[in-house]
Amino acid sequence: MLLGKLGRMKFSLTPGGATDFRVRANYYLALTAMVLLLPFSANNILQGRLLLGFGAAIIVVVLAIKAWLIRQNRYTELFSILVLVPVILIFLSVSIQNQGIIGILWSYPGLVAFFLLLSERNALIASALLVALVVPQAAMVLDTGLAARTAVTLIAVAIFTAIFVHAMTVAQDKLQKQATTDPLTGLLNRTLLLESIAHAIEQNRRHETPMTLLACDIDHFKPINDEFGHAAGDEVLANIGQLLIARFRKVDRAFRTGGEEFLVILSGTDMETGQRVAEELRQTIEAKELLRDRKVTISVGVASLEEEDHAESWLQRADEHLYEAKRDGRNRVVARNAAEPGRSAEAESG
Repeated sequence: MLLGKLGRMKFSLTPGGATDFRVRANYYLALTAMVLLLPFSANNILQGRLLLGFGAAIIVVVLAIKAWLIRQNRYTELFSILVLVPVILIFLSVSIQNQGIIGILWSYPGLVAFFLLLSERNALIASALLVALVVPQAAMVLDTGLAARTAVTLIAVAIFTAIFVHAMTVAQDKLQKQATTDPLTGLLNRTLLLESIAHAIEQNRRHETPMTLLACDIDHFKPINDEFGHAAGDEVLANIGQLLIARFRKVDRAFRTGGEEFLVILSGTDMETGQRVAEELRQTIEAKELLRDRKVTISVGVASLEEEDHAESWLQRADEHLYEAKRDGRNRVVARNAAEPGRSAEAESG
């Protein structure tokens, strides 16, 4: 059922599994800057300008570490804030002192880089620091009129870049929401499911965080469509989607995986708690008047992540428990550990 559908899906991920615009920008900016700065660094060292040469070399090394972290899916903005931004500011200061206006010119790509490397708020802070650092030094090496023009153009570049990156981020967020959200229920669709499953498994392996899946299916959904019409069926799906959104935490992830099928990843939740949550959900939906003159119920299969599990085996056990709940009469929860024979836990209505 669920596993079969997922098996036919293909995903294209950027380096390290990153899908965010700013993370991709970080990666490619790091690679580009490394290529551009290496000749500059080598030339300064050969010309005896060791401070500038080794300063640029340090930036190249920092960028290489950053690119590696992104490839390893360990991207964190904190690295840029604590390491890369200070290194860039120090390099600019040294460059202006040694090269004058040529050093000032490096401020402009530095400003653009801040808005690509950092979140909007942190980029504004870093760019303000850059302007506050560069303008007084520019006033020392340039005449008053040129220094004033330098200040104005730096501020203009910062504003224009901030507007551009903000527009790109908003557009990306909108497109990503459209691509990953089911429009009827407001839940996530299958696009991010395998990535979310992989992330849950990684969290479990690294930090021993318990993870539990709830595989849910609306009972007798086809007769609902046949008897009440597809509009009524869509309303049932939408209402259940809103119940799932309201019931679960931000760290949990709820998906619509098929017509009347849903999957929830419960983070930090063991089997016992997952079974209780599933039963509460089953009872809540049974008690709701989702259709006039007809009860709407769900069946739920619960599977906690085991030490030997991979994505397919974990999903398969949740699917098997859901099948079991449907086969045994529907409107119930089936949960058990992988090693336990038979049904160790099930909850029936009434």
